[in-house]
Amino acid sequence: ATTAIITRITNDHTVKEFYGNKFDHSGEPQFTDEVQVNLDLITEWNTIKTERVELRGPIPMISSDKLQLVLVDTPGPNVQERGHAEATYGLLKNKLQPLVIYIIDRTNPKTNDATRLLRDIASEMNKGGKRARDRFIFVANKVDALDPERGEDLHAILKKDTLYLNEFGIENPKIFTVSSLLTKGIRCKKNGIYLSTKEKRELPALKAAFVEDAERQMLQYVNVSSAVR
Repeated sequence: ATTAIITRITNDHTVKEFYGNKFDHSGEPQFTDEVQVNLDLITEWNTIKTERVELRGPIPMISSDKLQLVLVDTPGPNVQERGHAEATYGLLKNKLQPLVIYIIDRTNPKTNDATRLLRDIASEMNKGGKRARDRFIFVANKVDALDPERGEDLHAILKKDTLYLNEFGIENPKIFTVSSLLTKGIRCKKNGIYLSTKEKRELPALKAAFVEDAERQMLQYVNVSSAVR
C-alpha cells in the first residue's frame, strides 16, 4: 500500500539532504535537474501516473565511501499496474544479480505472498550454486507482534516460514527476524530524535523482550558464520 511505484535510492553522503526526480511511462523525467525532496513530495509522486522515482541522499549508518549501495523498493507482486509488477519480476533475472530481500509480514504472512514470485525465486536459486542461493534473503518482519503466551516464539515462526517456502521449492532459505519498531525506538532515543509518548512508553518493554531476554535475542537464530556474527 505504501509503494505504488519502483523507487531507486542511491546512497550518497556527499550531500546532506535527499534529491530526486520522477519519470513517466515514456521514461522522461519531470524535472531537468534533481530537486530536493521531502515526505510530502514523495507521497505526491507515489501514484499510478509515475513509472519510477530516482532518489539520492545519505542513508543513515551506511558510509557511501566504503560501499556503493542502491536500494530498489518495488511494489508488491499483486500491484494493479502490470508494468510495475513485471519490473519486480524482472529484478530476479537482472544480469547484475542484485541482492533480493523478500519481506514476510509477520502479522499477515500470506497477504503479499505471490505464488508466481516465490516459484520464480526458487527457479533462480536452483539455477546456480551458493552465490545464486545467497542473493535471496527472507525477512520475517514485525516479530514484536508475537505473543509468547499463545505459544508464538521465534523457533516456531522460523520453522513455519521455512516449511512454507519449502512448498515452492525454496530449500534452506536464509530467514532473518526483524523488529523495525524496536530498531526505530533504539536509534531515535540514541540520536535524540522525537519519539511519541506511546513509543517512549512501549520501548522499555520491547527492549526487555528482545534485548534482555536471552531466548528471544534474534541473532542466535540467524544462519551466519562466526566471523559475521
